Amino acid sequence: MADRRHGPAALLLAGTTLVALGLVGCSDDEPAVGGTGTGDGDPAAGLQVRPVLGMLAELECEPSDVPEPPGNTAADEEAALCDLDGLGYRLGPAVAAQEGVEAADLYRTGDAWRIQVTLDPEATEAVAGLAEDAASSDSRIAFVVDGLVLNAPAVGGTIGGTLQLVGSWTGAQAEDYRARIAP
Repeated sequence: MADRRHGPAALLLAGTTLVALGLVGCSDDEPAVGGTGTGDGDPAAGLQVRPVLGMLAELECEPSDVPEPPGNTAADEEAALCDLDGLGYRLGPAVAAQEGVEAADLYRTGDAWRIQVTLDPEATEAVAGLAEDAASSDSRIAFVVDGLVLNAPAVGGTIGGTLQLVGSWTGAQAEDYRARIAP
């Protein structure tokens, strides 16, 4: 049986973490593993923050521990994308993208890895608006990295200028995702 490292617990943890973003830096996390790096500068690569419009059972997604990210859809277009568990999502246009990322750092907390993403003021405002809309409508927000949905948590509150993407990824996967997000 395949080892499923990215199940609903990771999404629940991510959603819980997003609600408590104001507490960044108030924990006993191990020190950062990877610092802010340099991405390739491609605006279609890296992070996109998108509203989840619905689930797509008919989208052919295969669970994968080591996927090859397909690349992001243009930010102003809707997208049909998969997550690591093989779930399909219909996503709205991105409200924030790679150019709004100021830093991406990697931390390990127990068995989970956390990618802490710092956004610039414009991206912060856009994501905060999306989070407010999602919280009031019982919707989800997708955090997409190079065309792969890393997290799609429900949002129960506001989001500030720091995002935390949490998962039970391997250390190598977590570093790969962080490097793809880093400015």
